[in-house]
This record gives sequence, C-alpha cells and structure tokens, in this order.
Amino acid sequence: MSKIGVGLLSLMFVTILAAPARAGTWDPYEGYGTRDLRWLGAAYADENPASYRLRVMVTVSFWRELDPERLSPSWSVSVTYSDMSGAIEVGRDGRFRIASWCESASTCSGPVHVRQLSPRALRFRVGYTGADDQRVSVSTGRDSLRLRRPAA
Repeated sequence: MSKIGVGLLSLMFVTILAAPARAGTWDPYEGYGTRDLRWLGAAYADENPASYRLRVMVTVSFWRELDPERLSPSWSVSVTYSDMSGAIEVGRDGRFRIASWCESASTCSGPVHVRQLSPRALRFRVGYTGADDQRVSVSTGRDSLRLRRPAA
C-alpha cells in the first residue's frame, strides 16, 4: 500500500473515532398545535474527558410552524440534560432562548442562545460537568420526548 493510501486510511480511522455519539427519536402527530413535538435529536461531544465537561447539541422539531411573534406569552418547552434544566421561551427581542440553565435549582448560568433552523426546528448547545446518565428530555406540557446517550 502506498504512503498516500496509508495516510487516507489513518485519516478515516481518526475521523470515525472523533465523531460524536448521536441519537434521535420521532413522535407521531397528535394535534397539540405548537406544543406537538415531532423529533428530538442530540449529538454528544466530550469537550474535556479529564474534567468530565460534556456538551450536547440538541435539535427539537415540531409538527407546526413556530412564529415567535404569534406564540402565546406562556409558550415554553422544558429541557433537561442530566441534572441540568431550563426552558425554551420567546425573549423580549422576539427570539427563542433559554433564560437560565440550572443544575438542580442551585447553580445557574446565563442565557443559552437557541437558533431557529427552520419555521419548525430549534437548535441549541448546552454543557454539563459530570458523568451521569446524560439523558436529554423535552416537554411542552402536553407532549414529551426523551433520549439517552448511545453506548460508545
């Protein structure tokens, strides 16, 4: 095998090992309007295994379009990742956000930016220090979805 072939094979092997663990789950249409979840996906990445700092990128999609200007002021989506929790809501500026990201109602960090990928999908990244079960769950009050990090 040539040096180029060995190099490409090594690069492919490193890329496969560095890929984050991913998981996703679907939910059927139930007619809950803007509170009807369609899909929950998560891509897990260990930022620094020595300090147990873990990050997850979460994507939530809905069956109906989400127009921040037309949503009820009480509209929110509860989000939990291991011992951390928060709620996606519409801020005063008309954008989606998680106002505070808290660990068991004690230590909280500032707002988490929530990006609207499409009229029906939201995405955000959150972190956690610890090595618990790393479950992600979302709930709209009428509908909920849960994921567990897949085994490596």
